[in-house]
Amino acid sequence: MKKKFDKLVHEFCSAIDLPNPEKIIAGNPFTINQVVFSLTHLQQVDETLLFVHVDFGDIPEGGEIEAYYELLRENFFEFPMTNASFGISPETGRVVYAAAYPIEDMSP
Repeated sequence: MKKKFDKLVHEFCSAIDLPNPEKIIAGNPFTINQVVFSLTHLQQVDETLLFVHVDFGDIPEGGEIEAYYELLRENFFEFPMTNASFGISPETGRVVYAAAYPIEDMSP
């Protein structure tokens, strides 16, 4: 499964002209449009899964109510297919997304 993960990351990086796929494979985050992403493959947890982590940043000041509403709404609609994935990081207070997807189902 490690080879599939590596291949997927290389193809993903190639598709969007993202340099250094080896760094992403090693677990280093990357940034697109000021949003921080990381893709990880934790074989000791479940070798069939690709873990996606996204840090969207701070909630806009004065827009907290709308932001929290949208996070709850997205989690509600996403829940029947996966688990709630959006949240607020307890460490940073930033909006984050975390999910796991079967590597077999992923494409760049």
